Amino acid sequence: DGSGEDFLFQRRSRYADGTKVFTLFTARIGRNGKLHSVRGDLWRAYPEAQAINRLRCAALDSTAHSMAILLQPADAESMEDFALVLNGPVAWLPPEANVIQQRATPNLAQNALPMIQDLTSTMRENLGLSRPDSYDPANTQRGQQFQQLSLGSLTGAQVTRFYRSWGRTLTSQWERIVAIGPNNSRYPEIQRFYERLFMRGVTPEEVAAVDRIEPYRAAGNGSVGHRMQAYDMGMQTIQMLDEVGRARFLRDKYAEQFGRDIAAQYVGRPQKPRFVIDARLAELENSALKDNPELVPMPGENDLVHAQVHLGKAGETVQRVMEMLTQKGQVDPAPAIPELQYVEILLGHTQPHLAAISEDPTRRQAFSELQKAFQQIGARFKSMSELAQRLTPTEQVQQEHLSAMQMKMQEHQLNMQIVAENHQQQVQLRAADLQHKIAARKAQTDAKVATTLTAAIASK
Repeated sequence: DGSGEDFLFQRRSRYADGTKVFTLFTARIGRNGKLHSVRGDLWRAYPEAQAINRLRCAALDSTAHSMAILLQPADAESMEDFALVLNGPVAWLPPEANVIQQRATPNLAQNALPMIQDLTSTMRENLGLSRPDSYDPANTQRGQQFQQLSLGSLTGAQVTRFYRSWGRTLTSQWERIVAIGPNNSRYPEIQRFYERLFMRGVTPEEVAAVDRIEPYRAAGNGSVGHRMQAYDMGMQTIQMLDEVGRARFLRDKYAEQFGRDIAAQYVGRPQKPRFVIDARLAELENSALKDNPELVPMPGENDLVHAQVHLGKAGETVQRVMEMLTQKGQVDPAPAIPELQYVEILLGHTQPHLAAISEDPTRRQAFSELQKAFQQIGARFKSMSELAQRLTPTEQVQQEHLSAMQMKMQEHQLNMQIVAENHQQQVQLRAADLQHKIAARKAQTDAKVATTLTAAIASK
């Protein structure tokens, strides 16, 4: 009924203690660690604030007094009738007025202002706030940025106290989510929350197993100077990160400056998997370049990994060619020529990758090392090409060698023909001798048979 005499709803002993109902975010921890001993920060700043107020008022009055013109009336009656008459750009003073010579004004820069600065610094130290003069704005650009944003900074102790309370709040909310469960239709938001977790592979049992929520801490813990130092250190060590880590760091850095929505326009969302497949792709390209030298790098490739793999293969091939051309004895440069052509293709394919790396300011050291390796392999390739050219015989020598080879082949063919004819003759002679022996044996056999028959007939 609006009378306010009784609660619209009440349920006693609903929670075990007050921490389940609300969480206090205190500026201090108190003198004895108890809640009733936490007084706040106003009493710490009150004495300095009062003194600063009085000094500022005195400085304001002194400034106004120093800017005024002192006039002295002749007597009390002239004081009552004292008035200035203005006529356009001219002001008329009464005849009873005497202009007093301007006295020296107090030097506020040496008196009031140093005291105001000292009281302000003392008050900030009592409150635990960061000092605006931690960086010298006259010497560094970073100091100017820090001075502009330092008034909103928090100390490490203040941030720690906040995150302690914030963690208790999140843990309490999580406990309520677990107590409600995924099947309570009175809380459709909780049901959708469990559904999203289930789509990511998180079961309600795993949700219930969580006993504490740790809040995410911002870089610098609320301090502008510490945040800038953290990002500077990250930029110095960004080469030690993999591709996913670099993308996430740059995204956070841009989000700090421009916000998450605008940062997405400059730095895309990093990929979740951290395994690098570009190395395997680069190895496949090494094999494909032998058959198709026209392959070119594609956008989105990891130029650093591709350059390392291609240069490694080029270095191995040049070393193998060097061993082939510098071995003892007579050297045939013919097998080395295709290998040198393959090295030339690899070096040409690596150049676009190096050009892309040179445009990345975070990979200057890596680009310097790769460029040095590229130049060394190129120098060795050039020397091996010149050596192979020297070892390759001239056209006249090749013609003479061909003529000698042809003569040898003709001689070899003639010898083979003679050998074949001799062999054929021997075969024919052997065949004739065999026929003669067969005929002789046949005649001898016939003669024996005839003698035998004649003797048999005579005996009868």
